[in-house]
Amino acid sequence: MMTMLNITAFIAAAAILWVLLLRRQVRKQTQLMRERLERETAVEQQYREIFDGANDMIFTHDMEGRFTSINPATCRVLGYSADEAKQLTIYHVLAPEYHNDVRRALSAKVPTREVVPVEVEFVAKDGRRVVVDASMHLMVKDGKPTSVQAIARDITEHKRAERQLKESELLYHSLVEHLPVNVLRKDRGGKFTFVNTPCLQSMGKAQEQILGKTDFDLFPEELAKKYRQDDLKVMETSSVFEDVEKHHTPRGKDLYVHVLKTPIRDHENEISGVQILFWDETGREEVKRELAYERELFRTLLDNIPDAIYFKDLQSRFIRCSKSMVQLFGQADFEAVLGKTDADFFAPDHARPAFEDEQAIIRTGQPMFAKVEKETHADGRITWALTSKIPWRDKDGMIIGTFGISKDITALKTAEAELEATHQRLLETSRLAGMAEVATDVLHNVGNVLNSVNVSCALVLGRVKASRLSGLAKVTTLLQQNRARLAEFLACDPQGKSVPDYLAALAEYADDERAAVLKELEQLRDNIEHIKQIVTMQQSYANVAGVVEAVAVPELVEDALSINAAALRRHGVEVCRALAATTPILTEKHKVLQILVNLIRNAKYALHEASRPDRLLTIKAEGNGDGHVQIQVTDNGVGIPPENLTRIFTHGFTTRRNGHGFGLHSSALAAREIGGSLHAHSDGPNRGATFTLLLPHHPPAYSP
Repeated sequence: MMTMLNITAFIAAAAILWVLLLRRQVRKQTQLMRERLERETAVEQQYREIFDGANDMIFTHDMEGRFTSINPATCRVLGYSADEAKQLTIYHVLAPEYHNDVRRALSAKVPTREVVPVEVEFVAKDGRRVVVDASMHLMVKDGKPTSVQAIARDITEHKRAERQLKESELLYHSLVEHLPVNVLRKDRGGKFTFVNTPCLQSMGKAQEQILGKTDFDLFPEELAKKYRQDDLKVMETSSVFEDVEKHHTPRGKDLYVHVLKTPIRDHENEISGVQILFWDETGREEVKRELAYERELFRTLLDNIPDAIYFKDLQSRFIRCSKSMVQLFGQADFEAVLGKTDADFFAPDHARPAFEDEQAIIRTGQPMFAKVEKETHADGRITWALTSKIPWRDKDGMIIGTFGISKDITALKTAEAELEATHQRLLETSRLAGMAEVATDVLHNVGNVLNSVNVSCALVLGRVKASRLSGLAKVTTLLQQNRARLAEFLACDPQGKSVPDYLAALAEYADDERAAVLKELEQLRDNIEHIKQIVTMQQSYANVAGVVEAVAVPELVEDALSINAAALRRHGVEVCRALAATTPILTEKHKVLQILVNLIRNAKYALHEASRPDRLLTIKAEGNGDGHVQIQVTDNGVGIPPENLTRIFTHGFTTRRNGHGFGLHSSALAAREIGGSLHAHSDGPNRGATFTLLLPHHPPAYSP
């Protein structure tokens, strides 16, 4: 009984113990499961935080390519929202050229958990190509592949940078190989690490003869030391060294080399060496010396030329000018002129037209040459200048201002004014001389007519003194004495008987004498009338000096012939007229008459000196069709030697013994004053001469 109780108690106790142990084990298992769940939850949380917060793309897709998870970074890079991404497959975002590669990879037996690195391109929602560097591994469950997990990094910019770097390197090498510049690089120890082809050619060495060598292996020690010192200075100070080295060649010619040294930095930005560029600059140095020489010449010109030379910008402001112009403005140096305009030194009546001229040159590109300018200075001084201005262009041909040169002609203008006054006095003198010539011809003609008057008066006086009519007084006295016996006296007295016959004879004589006296008186009257006409003609021409009026050319010619008529008759000159009917011309009548009288008188002298019996003077007048009337005076006299044709109108030139040289000179001046011209032609000595006077229908300053 007891045993059974003990056994029952033992079993009960054992059962209780087992229950307790089981409960303890359950609690322990529960705790372990709780801890494991907590750890898994923490890992899941960590994974989610990494998944959501990662900058890299993290996504998974099943074996058909459908996305099962995609993190925000992937959405951000590809431009899709999370909801949009879940509707896509890997083939929607993968560049088409990679589709087959992915299919082959998914169908191949890839070992579990093996990471496969790939570089592919995705196509973003907006069409951008995104290059990614991805790590992919296969997820397996129950020995079967279920999905693919990938972690990808956007390396688009990195790839772009790599391409740009590669392109830059290629461009750099292409550039240094084709530059007309020698390029060398040295390390910190002074050894050459790079040399381009132009440098090899200029040094006449192969690449292996330079690379790994130093300056001391290639150049004289003194020169190598200098190069090394320059290199160290560049590397120690991280500065740029630039110099033009002068070398003497064996042929004795100077060689100039332009050297440029810069530091080289490695990927850690540490100076690792020096790069040297050098090129032959002998030609440029020679050009610089020539340019310096030209500049010196230009400066010397501007400092010493008496003319004003100046350069102005587009606003007509002075950029540069000569020393003479600075002095013209009354300034101490050019700095006082720089940037100013003509308006700062001249009165508006000169400054404004000068500005307008320059702006027109800038606008049109057309230069202005030899313009006479009156310059009124701010202080009231007046100067004159002969100015030329041209556009100032840059090396590309663009107008950047104006360039001008002005020659001071103030003294010339003063002399010109004095010369003009002298010329006017000479013209007046010539005019008076011409009028005197005409007056002399008039006096000659008047003198010739007066000779005829004197002859007529003498004849009449002789007739009167020798007249028989004086006997009539005796007959009258005799008849008065015998008035008481007049019939007896006439019939019986011998004297009385002769009275009728005497009176008859006396009456006949009186008629003859009266007719002769009347004839002489009529000739005397005609001569006096001729004198009156000549004097009146001279007075009419003298009174119209300076007056422009309509004149018939034939009438002028006839007047000139009338003035010279007596002299022409006295010298036996035959006059031939060929006066065409022409339109009257507007001119100064007395000047034309002066010219014609001189030409006719000179022709008369030429005919007289020829001593030939057929003395012929021909006068032609006709229009020449170009707005002028042509008057020709031709003689068959002594002619003109060729050497005198160019001097015949010169003041004071004459071939006559008693000539004064005023006639033709004053005639040429008079012709010029009225807008015409006077020319002479002769085939030589003893072959006559022709003087041609051209007169315009209207004087130059007259507008009908």
